[in-house]
Amino acid sequence: MREKAKAETTTQSLRQATINHKRKQRMKINPDAHTEKTRPKKLLKVSHVASMCSLAVDTVYRKAKNGEMPAPLRLGRCCRWRPEHIEKWIDAGCPANQGELNLDQEAQEDQEDWQAAIEEAQEGFSSFDF
Repeated sequence: MREKAKAETTTQSLRQATINHKRKQRMKINPDAHTEKTRPKKLLKVSHVASMCSLAVDTVYRKAKNGEMPAPLRLGRCCRWRPEHIEKWIDAGCPANQGELNLDQEAQEDQEDWQAAIEEAQEGFSSFDF
């Protein structure tokens, strides 16, 4: 009886060790996986932009709508800002005229890239029957 219990315990501990090893393998991070060029860009939420600028959230939306600050990227209903656009805007003294910063072309290209990615994802899901 003891031998059987001991064998079961050993088997369970081996299974657990295997599971833990596989889990660690999946969680390993390759330090060379992301370089500056391949690192995903982080976008800022409106609350973060508002705190960076010491403005209310509604003021950020109004200024973006009126063209008084860099335009957000629209991801469906979400608005996100590129950190470098906000930093350039703040460093330039928060000018009301965005033409001085030359961000419009970059923002337009980013918007097109995001829109293409969204459409591609939607096409992939359209083949599924829900």
